[in-house]
Amino acid sequence: MLYITHDLLSARLLADEVLVLNQGALVERGPTREVIGAARDDYTKLLLDSIPNPFANSR
Repeated sequence: MLYITHDLLSARLLADEVLVLNQGALVERGPTREVIGAARDDYTKLLLDSIPNPFANSR
C-alpha cells in the first residue's frame, strides 16, 4: 500500500518504511522507527515537531 501524508504519526502506525519528500526531492528514507526516532533532515524534524502533544498544556 502507498500512503501519502504529512502526518508522520499516522505513518508511524501504518508503515514499515518511510520516505520523506521536500518539494518533490527525497530528503530521508528508511525504516519507520529509525526515521521517526532519529530524523536527520530538517524538514523531517519540522514534520515531527508539528505532531500535536496532548500533554503539552496539562499540569
